[in-house]
Amino acid sequence: MDQETACRPLQTAYGYSLAGSQLLIPTANGILTFAAPPPPEQPVPPTAVISGPELGDNSQPMAFDGSQSTPWHVRNRGLRLGHG
Repeated sequence: MDQETACRPLQTAYGYSLAGSQLLIPTANGILTFAAPPPPEQPVPPTAVISGPELGDNSQPMAFDGSQSTPWHVRNRGLRLGHG
């Protein structure tokens, strides 16, 4: 369908109104309805899982394990962001 054919019904439009997320355009041949697309999925934030001792002695080295944390790019593999 070319642009002229697609826009032809708008030539007889005599107003518009909004109903929620819909644009309603009354024309001589009926009402055109345009609905907003659903919002994109939001990316899942990273998850930090850090284990280790709660207390330690002064000057004593402490080790923490963050290997169970999940970075953003792994949890959202395949999710496309942006335009295109």
